[in-house]
Amino acid sequence: MLAVIIENKKRGIHRLCYLFLIFLTGCLVGWVYEEIFYWITEGMLRNRGILYGPWLPIYGIGALGIYAMKPKKKNPVLLFFLCAAVSGIVEYFSHISERAAEFILSKEGEPDDKLQSDCECSQKRTATISGSTVCRRWD
Repeated sequence: MLAVIIENKKRGIHRLCYLFLIFLTGCLVGWVYEEIFYWITEGMLRNRGILYGPWLPIYGIGALGIYAMKPKKKNPVLLFFLCAAVSGIVEYFSHISERAAEFILSKEGEPDDKLQSDCECSQKRTATISGSTVCRRWD
């Protein structure tokens, strides 16, 4: 009986490690994808993430969401639409949290002369969130 409990505990730990590796792989692949995309379109490399290093957690969360759809692989059309929906939902909540952070930072009384040169337009207000610069237009 004790051996069965220990074996189940080991399986749970292995499963958690497997999910963590999927998350890290999604974070890294997403970061590489964005860096290549923006290097081609903008001609420069810039860390767009909220963490230090090559990690974009939104892609890791999306990878876990898509992995959760694995039982639906017998129906490819349903799988496609579910994966699209999961990716859209993750992106939507990421956008909402980014807007909330911008709103909170704009209400904290950041001085108007705090402009940084890495924004595309000199009339943008910037704020730093965990090492990442958020640019916001003055409207």
